[in-house]
Amino acid sequence: MAGEPQHYTTEDLHGLTKPFLLEIVDRQMEKWPPENRSPKKTSVPLLKTIILTGGFTKPEVRSSVNDSRSKSSSPLTPLEQSPQSHEQQDDQLANISMGLSTEERNLPVKLLLLDRRLGSADVTRSVECIYLLASRSVDIGPDGEKGDWQVSASELLTELQKTMAAVEGPAKIGIGDSVDVGYVQYFAKVEDTELLQNAQTRPNRLTVPPSCRVEIYVDPPPSKIGLLAPTSDMLSSRGEVINFFKAGPSSQNKPDDVVQVNPVGEWLKGQVVGRPGWSEFHGSKHRTLQNAERVRFWAFAADFSRDYFHTTPPFSTRKIKKTDIKDALGIGTTSLADAENMTQIIKLYAEGPQASQKVVEWINRTEHPPPGVDQLKDFLVQWEAGHPRHQ
Repeated sequence: MAGEPQHYTTEDLHGLTKPFLLEIVDRQMEKWPPENRSPKKTSVPLLKTIILTGGFTKPEVRSSVNDSRSKSSSPLTPLEQSPQSHEQQDDQLANISMGLSTEERNLPVKLLLLDRRLGSADVTRSVECIYLLASRSVDIGPDGEKGDWQVSASELLTELQKTMAAVEGPAKIGIGDSVDVGYVQYFAKVEDTELLQNAQTRPNRLTVPPSCRVEIYVDPPPSKIGLLAPTSDMLSSRGEVINFFKAGPSSQNKPDDVVQVNPVGEWLKGQVVGRPGWSEFHGSKHRTLQNAERVRFWAFAADFSRDYFHTTPPFSTRKIKKTDIKDALGIGTTSLADAENMTQIIKLYAEGPQASQKVVEWINRTEHPPPGVDQLKDFLVQWEAGHPRHQ
């Protein structure tokens, strides 16, 4: 006998974006209050309030112990009636023998994709939301302890390929470790035009963290890595060893999977992306800027360098270098040096004790087309030379 429908809780809806909330509403539209406007025109907070108070129910849970014949249904996404694999059957038998049941549900998963095939300075970042059939073990005892959600690696790839962020080969696909930040577990690879959804996966099941946020890394496949030139990120430093194989495809001793991950660099990129002003900074890299825009661009880079240079990440003993800073920002060494030097001059002569109205006017002037970076740099350097700093 099926259990009573379970209503959503605040914890269930935490972190869900509007598309997921609308999906819940669309599947149970008869529960939407007629006095309210269209769901699509409703704010996220109000959507959550209506779902919590309007009788909306969660997907039905299937237990392999209490009702092995029941089929899992969901108000979010209907499930196809497909036979279980031998692996799933073995897992369920093992769970039964240990006093566990298996809980299944359609889980909303947020994919954070990082395509790094063009190098550290050209990482493509995108976000996609998908639903995956997830399962976890549940202790039948009084405490009812629950394990981590696990999903099919093949199903994850299939759903990924249905999104706007579909991946074209060649590529090697990995999932970020939720405990050891900066490390990647690779589980699939494709060569040339091979379809990703047809790729062999190993392992076949992936663990989803409680946040339901999964980092997906798209890297060059093993056969391509040996042809890449080494960068400073690959150099050994204080116990961090990164193997680099220069042998060609015919090499007999090259491992099938060569992991080239700079944990410090990846962590630092996460810090810069979450920083206020990142969107403007990132969007300003490849266009000519007005002076005020250029000043903000310099200030963002200089402030980030000031805050993180020569500091130590929480998981490493290696101090952050200028190379790490410029790679995380996605700019060159000269650009970073300019940002630091020009910001120092601006803080003194436009904001500090030697502030000058002429410098302020230069910064705020607008020209069409924009004057370019060299004019502003030349002006600031000449102004500093003609107005020595007070001791």
